[in-house]
Amino acid sequence: LDVYTEDVSDGKYVTIVTFDNNSSINIYTSAFNGIKDVTNNMESIFEAYEKPKENYIKNDIEISI
Repeated sequence: LDVYTEDVSDGKYVTIVTFDNNSSINIYTSAFNGIKDVTNNMESIFEAYEKPKENYIKNDIEISI
């Protein structure tokens, strides 16, 4: 998982989340978005990313046993 942010224009940004399979999500924000809004969005993406990964690991362990 790789996360970075770029300036788009004055007060506007894009945060790019690139996953292990090289797919990515672009999150557009502006200076008017509060830090809480941005943090909640990022946490939601992280949780959605981790949950299938955990299920995959559990399934992999069950298959290995």
